[in-house]
Amino acid sequence: MLNHDAPFTQLLDDATIAQSVYGDGSADVITKVEAGRNVVVLTLFDELSAVALTLQPPKGGEGTLRVASVDVTTAPNASLKLDLQRTIIAAIAIAGEENFNSLLLAQLAFDAMAALQDTRVMDALVARSDGAATCGPGVDDAMAPLAAHLSVYSTPVQTCRKSRFVGHAAAVASESEVASVLAHLRTRRSLAAATHPAIFAYRFADASGVIHSDFDDDGEAGAAKRLLLMLQQRKVDGVLIVVTRWFGGILLGPDRFKIITEVARDALVVAGRLPVS
Repeated sequence: MLNHDAPFTQLLDDATIAQSVYGDGSADVITKVEAGRNVVVLTLFDELSAVALTLQPPKGGEGTLRVASVDVTTAPNASLKLDLQRTIIAAIAIAGEENFNSLLLAQLAFDAMAALQDTRVMDALVARSDGAATCGPGVDDAMAPLAAHLSVYSTPVQTCRKSRFVGHAAAVASESEVASVLAHLRTRRSLAAATHPAIFAYRFADASGVIHSDFDDDGEAGAAKRLLLMLQQRKVDGVLIVVTRWFGGILLGPDRFKIITEVARDALVVAGRLPVS
């Protein structure tokens, strides 16, 4: 039986505001008991997907809510379902739960759902293209396999004057692991269609303690050296960071380097290599 104490009532009121803003066709709120705790489930809908956010009152009274779970209940396929869940969880990690209320959280989820649709459109365009010149180098009928012990963490899409940026990070300990992750990313159809699919830098120590590092601009002159400098300054080793950029037709000037560095830093946060700031 639900016990509507003050923190829970505040949380329910907060979620109800989000529901009223987006309307019954796009948002739904229910309450229930889960693992002995009162929770609010805020479910968001668009044309392709449904996302259920299970919310709890915050621990220690900090903020309005705590996100207990993110469940994608509807998506076009299993792969996109997982991608959407990871994107929302990554955005929460970057922003920090203490900064959220239900309305901001709903906007974050809807942004991720919209980005998912953009990716599906981009994948469809690449799938219909006639050759590798349009798709970019390294595109095949399927993504290059990634070794089971390797994981790639990606950020939500960041947009600036029609250009789109995504950061990726993976723990690596050898040149072969660097090559494996890069091949995996470059053969993602949506990334291979980007203007600069893989601006990257890496840094790791071998068994003898010798530091190995390198970088590549992938056509965005001057960008990758900044990524390596960030790894050196923050003393982050054993990691590869990659930034993908889709050029939107408007020259960004020096701003592009700031955004490339920001999404790379965000990728390190998502991967647990830097604290949330």
